Amino acid sequence: MQFERGSVFRFLSWLFFTLIIDGIIKTTGRVVCAVFTKNKELSDSWLIAIACLFWLLVLVFIAQANQFIAVDVCLDAGGSYDYDAKVCIK
Repeated sequence: MQFERGSVFRFLSWLFFTLIIDGIIKTTGRVVCAVFTKNKELSDSWLIAIACLFWLLVLVFIAQANQFIAVDVCLDAGGSYDYDAKVCIK
């Protein structure tokens, strides 16, 4: 059985756009819009933009929460946290 490169790339691009763009990003955009607005007839471009903004905010939140978790773990272990050096002192 022999595959052509074009058909493999076509399948992979279909998979990417169907699963990633339609499945995850547009669905996230629809959910965010359903929570914050009554307008359910937004274009695909708006849904993608809103979903990308949402996921960017989630990443920023995770990065900020990571520092708070490090401080909390340090203090729970009985140490003190040096905020300037970002180091736990035991």
